[in-house]
Amino acid sequence: MNRKRIAIHEAGHLVMALILDLEVLGCDISRKKARYPGELGKCMVFDPDPVGIRKFLLSMGGIMAENHFFSDDKGGLKDRKDAFELLRRYLNHYNRMPQYDSLKPVLEEASRVFHSSPALEMVDNASRLLIKEVSIGPAEIEPLRKRTRDSIDKSRLLEMIDALTEPETPLDWKAVGLELLDKGRTLLKKIREM
Repeated sequence: MNRKRIAIHEAGHLVMALILDLEVLGCDISRKKARYPGELGKCMVFDPDPVGIRKFLLSMGGIMAENHFFSDDKGGLKDRKDAFELLRRYLNHYNRMPQYDSLKPVLEEASRVFHSSPALEMVDNASRLLIKEVSIGPAEIEPLRKRTRDSIDKSRLLEMIDALTEPETPLDWKAVGLELLDKGRTLLKKIREM
């Protein structure tokens, strides 16, 4: 896989992370051998939400960048697997399987923002920086973050994502206890019938 493709892919993750207001710790394209097919770069991002839709979009950033710049998405096999698992986990965690269609507007808006001229220009610039530097950290990423704030209108996307986030509901210990008691009674009844 050529260096430009790897740089575009990682820059896609970087720009998607900046669009989503996530903290990017660094990006690197220095790997000589892939741990997974196509995994020759790394973009390290901190996302405080372990099951949020942001993780899914972040996984898709590299694939979307490749698709735009090369009209295909040969890289990112691990990203595709991760994206599928992250989306499945998100839908299951919030019991949203029957409401999958509610995600469609969010995904469309994320695609619109990512494919805007300023965002794609940032992907191109970030990929050039990665090719030149091989590895970039917070000092090189901060100007990109500022440009993202100044040139990309992402407010609607962030509002839509925040609307999908559901606060963790505290456990109703009484309900949990009653459910366990009921399951225990059912199990005891089955044992007696044996």
